[in-house]
Amino acid sequence: AGELLPCVMHVAARALAGQSLSIFGDHSDVMACRSTGWAMLASESVEMTQHQALISHLVTMEARVPVQHFFDGFRTSHEVNKVKLIKYDTMREFIDWEAVKKHHDLALNPKHPHIQGTSQGPDIFFQCVEAGNSAYDSLADLFEKKAKLVEAKTGH
Repeated sequence: AGELLPCVMHVAARALAGQSLSIFGDHSDVMACRSTGWAMLASESVEMTQHQALISHLVTMEARVPVQHFFDGFRTSHEVNKVKLIKYDTMREFIDWEAVKKHHDLALNPKHPHIQGTSQGPDIFFQCVEAGNSAYDSLADLFEKKAKLVEAKTGH
């Protein structure tokens, strides 16, 4: 998350194996990731999972903060239910192509080299950690904005 690279990880949440294996969805695997800097978004139904997945991708491309989108790894991932799929053409309308270009422009390129991931002393390291907090300040509002955008086009 510290590199501010857009990424979405979709997780069918389950219990972490402890004294025995468990199929129950206590979400301990997802909760173990809380301090990683990834934004977290939960879904509670099959239809919501589809919408939140799309919203996660829209948010990560604009905010450049990785998103962990999770849902119950027992019930939701195995549920048989009818879902009105969002058409690919509709999804394409939501894409911020300028954000995609910006992401591609940040890629490592031997024709345009740059330094990335240097070593820092503790004073500079923690200043950078604090400076990175600004990436999260408006994240909740951005999720809300993208959700309303998807809802306006899909009716859900």
